[in-house]
Amino acid sequence: VQVKGDAVEVSLAETPSGQEQRLARIDRLPAKDVQSLNLGAEWLATFLPHCLQKIDRVTFGIMTDEQVNAALAEQPLMPLTRAKLAIPFIGKDV
Repeated sequence: VQVKGDAVEVSLAETPSGQEQRLARIDRLPAKDVQSLNLGAEWLATFLPHCLQKIDRVTFGIMTDEQVNAALAEQPLMPLTRAKLAIPFIGKDV
């Protein structure tokens, strides 16, 4: 464990015997399972960071009391649960 300023860096080291045990377990797996493990590792390294970088493209919010009263005046049959839902106000890609 290394502390650099406000960040804490943790590095994990694998022992030679641990590596041998891990490789032996992988050798016993069927080919499809090894392919699935490789695909999962690839997705974690490339696709997940890509998805986590995306910003929210819709602004959500809950209706204020004034908005609820205005909506009820416009649509008297509006369900009251509508006021408690997170409704998209602005959609940039729509």
